[in-house]
Amino acid sequence: MKNKNEPKLADKIAGIVIVLVLLIAIVTGYFRNEDIKENRMSTTGTIVNLSHIQKSNYSLEYKYYVEGKKYKGTVAVNYFDCTKENKCIGSDVDVFYSSKNHGNSQAYLKKYDRYRTQVYIP
Repeated sequence: MKNKNEPKLADKIAGIVIVLVLLIAIVTGYFRNEDIKENRMSTTGTIVNLSHIQKSNYSLEYKYYVEGKKYKGTVAVNYFDCTKENKCIGSDVDVFYSSKNHGNSQAYLKKYDRYRTQVYIP
């Protein structure tokens, strides 16, 4: 007779899938950051949008140009008043990107960096 407290096979599989997804996200983030550190270039970008993701999670979007081509990046942030009126939208950020993959970037948000929730690797 089976123990009622024993996890079902579907629950075990779901747990394994969740762990694998988290590991993939961590490893991908690690290699992305290493790529930027090893092949670091910099430019100036511009904040273009603050969007709500879920609950109290927000995403600050920035754009930057490398060799005439436009790229976009995002930074996870807590909510703050970021509008054109208070000059947040349109303000400059320092962008660090990979010389091998220009779309792989991080941004230092200057005076707005205190709202960052995502780890920044200088």
